[in-house]
Amino acid sequence: MIEMLECPPDSLYRDDELEVRMLVLSDAPSLFEAVRASRTEIGEWESWCTPEYQLEHSFAYLLTSAAHRSAKLDYDYGLIDRASGKVIGFVAINQINRVHQFANLGYWVHSDYTGRGLAGKAARALARFGFAELGLFRLEIVVELGNSRSRRVAEKLGAKLEGVGRWRLNYRGEPCDAWLFSLLPGEVAEPT
Repeated sequence: MIEMLECPPDSLYRDDELEVRMLVLSDAPSLFEAVRASRTEIGEWESWCTPEYQLEHSFAYLLTSAAHRSAKLDYDYGLIDRASGKVIGFVAINQINRVHQFANLGYWVHSDYTGRGLAGKAARALARFGFAELGLFRLEIVVELGNSRSRRVAEKLGAKLEGVGRWRLNYRGEPCDAWLFSLLPGEVAEPT
């Protein structure tokens, strides 16, 4: 598995500002720094992002991510700032339901890089991958009520709000309501 992780990955997306690619073990320190720098903002919405998050968590996540990709369970990609080469976020297709061919699409971006459309670029590229390469019929974006930044990304992506799912998410052991967005092939919006 380590050999696979250290092979240079293909990019899912690349422009002058952003690259979206699989992360390798050597990216773990940069991933850790991005999480640590954004802990307050990400931790408001993501249970895994706590003050206890350490470098070893980044290494463990990357190893798990590689195993899940091999098993075709999850497809995780890092957002890389092209100027610095640093990890500045993540986008993932996970919770894949092969019976009904749908999955979850999630994303987060380093606090210093928000508001620049980077999550949208990455999510757009991954959504297209999910439909074209994985054969998915539907992607769901589940956003905890109040997370207006993630909601805007879903809307700009072309996802349709289907309603509020009562107790749809588990946030640190507590059920919480969430907006449920869906995205179908052909609905992925071009950037504006």
